[in-house]
Amino acid sequence: MTESFITAQQLFNRVLEVIEFTDNRYDLQNHLMHETLVLACHEGLKGTRHGFGNLSSQVDSLCKKHNIKAQDVIAIHLMRRHSNSIAPISHNDLLYDCRALALFIAAVFNTSIPSYLVDKIPIEGRRTANIQIANYKYIRCTVLSWNNKYIKVNVLNQECSEEEVLVDYVNTPEHIDLNYIGKILCEGMQLNLLDCSVTGKRIVPRIIVVEPDFLVDISSIANCFEDYGHHPLSFITNRLQTKTTSAAILLGNFADTALDEMISYWQQEIENYLLTRMEEIPNISTRLKEAMLYACSSGGKRIRPLLVLLISHLEEVELQKVLPVAASLEMIHTYSLIHDDLPGMDNDDYRRGKLTVHKQFDEATAILAGDALLNLAFEELAHCQLSDAKKVRAIQLLGSASGASGMITGQMRDIASEHQEITLEGGTYNGSSTILRHWS
Repeated sequence: MTESFITAQQLFNRVLEVIEFTDNRYDLQNHLMHETLVLACHEGLKGTRHGFGNLSSQVDSLCKKHNIKAQDVIAIHLMRRHSNSIAPISHNDLLYDCRALALFIAAVFNTSIPSYLVDKIPIEGRRTANIQIANYKYIRCTVLSWNNKYIKVNVLNQECSEEEVLVDYVNTPEHIDLNYIGKILCEGMQLNLLDCSVTGKRIVPRIIVVEPDFLVDISSIANCFEDYGHHPLSFITNRLQTKTTSAAILLGNFADTALDEMISYWQQEIENYLLTRMEEIPNISTRLKEAMLYACSSGGKRIRPLLVLLISHLEEVELQKVLPVAASLEMIHTYSLIHDDLPGMDNDDYRRGKLTVHKQFDEATAILAGDALLNLAFEELAHCQLSDAKKVRAIQLLGSASGASGMITGQMRDIASEHQEITLEGGTYNGSSTILRHWS
């Protein structure tokens, strides 16, 4: 059997298709871009013996192999993250993403970008004024140069500027000695920085992992340095010990796998339902719809709708009948997060590693997006496939839980507790972000 292959021309045509995509299904447009990147990686790694745990490591390997500039590597990874989302990408960002994808294809296939595509994409890559690092727990970067105090790097896994940043490996927390790092560094080497403190363009990591094995999850490495028992090495010895097997363990492993697959399936069903439902809203402002989609696709485990689906599964209720109910809870939750992040509340810049809605769009749009999701939640309950009596009861319960006697009072207590020491007797405990909410 002959192995199928794809040409650079075919991939460039797919990039053009992404740019000229006419359907309003943003998830399909993003998926097409993601699929094109996967195909390029597949062709670029064909015939090699390398094994990689994820697409990110494949991209890194090919970028190093073909000496792609650091600025373009950042752009390619940003494109990869955008392609993983179902949220709409702004027109300008999409063009920059397509430019990065075209550059990657050209490098992998050792060819030039065709003229018909050059005319469609920006001549230069995107530039931003300031570095923005959302997740300080894990920063992946490549070494540019170094001295006896700082390592100059390019950050790869964050939505940051193309500017170089400095890693301080001398003034480390807890007096951790990282000076040995300077003796083993080389240009282009990848570093994984864990538990970082970031000030401007200066990064101070607690742990530096040099040239990590992509087949080992970085969290597993990090766990080796966490407190475990009486000594951190206890974690390593625990992982190396022979594991005993029993019928109970095997049954538990099977149940764990089955539950993971079930949850993954339900999560996708919820994602698809939310996306489809918002696309179906009549006479809606395009910007408002984009903000709602952005908020609903910002990650999260979907715990609340999953609990609804789990209970309905145990009661043998048809999935399609209960999806609107599950989605209504997620809409309420998302609306509350949008409003909680506003300048008048917590004034947060990031939520789950992404810009908050009012930062991505504007404050007025964020307020309206939250209001729209709140109202849409009750509309979902009104049109779900339940008896009229159950619909009324569901609306009553959700209104009470999310209204003046529920979430709203909880938020008021949250605001009142800022910078105050409060007791359990007052309905909260020390910590302004934690509120005891009562659900009917």
